[in-house]
Amino acid sequence: MMLPPINAAYADDGADVYYIKDVARAIGLLQTVEKLPHDLYKVGWGRLTQNRELAEAIEGAVSDF
Repeated sequence: MMLPPINAAYADDGADVYYIKDVARAIGLLQTVEKLPHDLYKVGWGRLTQNRELAEAIEGAVSDF
C-alpha cells in the first residue's frame, strides 16, 4: 500500500512524542511514593519532534514507505 507523500506544509509541525513504556514507568513510580510534593506531573521528552523526523524514521525502517 502506497501512502501519499507528507504535505510539506506540515513537515515542520510536531509534538512532544512519548514512549509508552516510559509513561507507564513514570505512572508506576508516582503511585509507589508515600507523598507527592506536587499535584500535577508532566511526563515527556521535553523536545519537539517534527513530522519530518517521524517520516524519515519510518522511511528508514520500512523499505516501501
